[in-house]
Amino acid sequence: MLRTSPFRAEPFTGGGQDLESPAGKILRLTPDGGVPEDSPFADSLVYSLGHRNPQGLDWADDGTLYPSEFGQDTWDELNIIEPGANYGWPDVEGIGGDDEFVDPVKQREPAEASPSGLAVSGDSIVIASLRGERVWEAPVG
Repeated sequence: MLRTSPFRAEPFTGGGQDLESPAGKILRLTPDGGVPEDSPFADSLVYSLGHRNPQGLDWADDGTLYPSEFGQDTWDELNIIEPGANYGWPDVEGIGGDDEFVDPVKQREPAEASPSGLAVSGDSIVIASLRGERVWEAPVG
């Protein structure tokens, strides 16, 4: 199974909330490019929505998918992906506390983060940052 996030969603397009647009989504497809039988949205490659700009995706040993997301102005995020979940963009950036959206497990100000990649290694998630030229570590789970 391939998961991909090819398009960033700008706020003026509303693409992150539009299931017909690939913008702002994490997509999941079969090796031949088809829709998986257990897709959370019928006849759709969309696995999750409401993403602004995922910059890194990796899986933990237990199969949990983690993306780092480049925010616009307020927060960069680390998320745990749930099938069919909505992460809020462009309505919410960072922890919004709205039951309609899934909050990130971690958030950082763009001035100190700006994630550019992510890797899961053992019990740690390692996130490379464009700003501050540093690497952040977070526990898996």
